Amino acid sequence: MKKIYISFYILLSLPISFSFVPSVSASTESVSEPTSHGPSYLVEQANNFSDQFDNDIQPYSSATVRNTIISSSRYNYKWIGYLSESAEWTRASSYILSSGRSYSVSGSMTYEGMGVSLSTTYSSGVSRTLPADPSRYSRLGMYADITVRKYKSDKSVDNYTGQVLSTWYSSAVTHHNQYVTVVY
Repeated sequence: MKKIYISFYILLSLPISFSFVPSVSASTESVSEPTSHGPSYLVEQANNFSDQFDNDIQPYSSATVRNTIISSSRYNYKWIGYLSESAEWTRASSYILSSGRSYSVSGSMTYEGMGVSLSTTYSSGVSRTLPADPSRYSRLGMYADITVRKYKSDKSVDNYTGQVLSTWYSSAVTHHNQYVTVVY
């Protein structure tokens, strides 16, 4: 009965232990940074939350995973992508970000040979109007101040011997300030 209980516990803990691995996605649409845009509006000033890899040792069923930061880079005003709600280029005199509504942005970048997802969601607590030039085609886009970290993860079977079973590399993104802007 003891073996069944331990096996059941290990099976339950496996899906949870994999949840810390960030998703990496590739986009079929190549989105380059816009060449011109209107004024930017700071829409979300994030507290510098610690990311999921801050603890350098994490339990992994009967093994241990040790995460080591290999590199870290801070990017200010990094292009993330276009807001999905403004999917088409249009000639608008203004855009309204409604209170209580969520806006999502999908983007990616390559960091030290790894694809990194920059996708994020912005939820406005206050309605805000962004003026635009009605004589030009425009849509809403987002920039952000971000920190990207690359990690090396070693999975050890035994804490005493430190025998490494596997090694993999991953990345994590911390969003700081986010800016919505009218892109032309």
